[in-house]
Amino acid sequence: EMAECDAQHVGHVDDHVGVQHDAGGRAHVDARPRRATQTIPPATRRTVLRRDGGKCRVPGCRHAVFTEPHHLERRCEGGKHLVDNLVTLCGAHHRAAHSGSLVISGIPSSGLSFNHADGTPYGGAVAPAVADTRAKAFQALVGMGFRESEAKRVLARIPHSVSSLEQVIRQALRELAPQ
Repeated sequence: EMAECDAQHVGHVDDHVGVQHDAGGRAHVDARPRRATQTIPPATRRTVLRRDGGKCRVPGCRHAVFTEPHHLERRCEGGKHLVDNLVTLCGAHHRAAHSGSLVISGIPSSGLSFNHADGTPYGGAVAPAVADTRAKAFQALVGMGFRESEAKRVLARIPHSVSSLEQVIRQALRELAPQ
């Protein structure tokens, strides 16, 4: 999933541009390798990296090396390669966003909020047990086929007093079931 955020497709070793036929109708493979293509158009990627100063946008993070654009709305959920759907993250925060332990909401042009899985603002005091339970519940819901956006929305509505993983998942499923 992370690779789909910003991948370079280089094809396979045996990929060829096409087959050409000679005057006698015999087919010959055109052995020129295909050109590499980017998932995100290069101009869009440059614009996002320039806007974000080439640094990870998570508050307190100063990483400016090995940063990559992240789709706020996942591509498999209809997210596009739009500047306002992309944010620059370092590798660690990118993994955290995809695992559900970092929740990013909003859009870059009007403001982003970064929260731990337990709902506390990123960088603030976190309840490790609650954050771990919420991250596991998020992964379970996504693994069951719910969209990331649905899982984030329903988990945000469940009170932190619901503490066991089973209780969190059951309550989330009750709220998601009518949909």
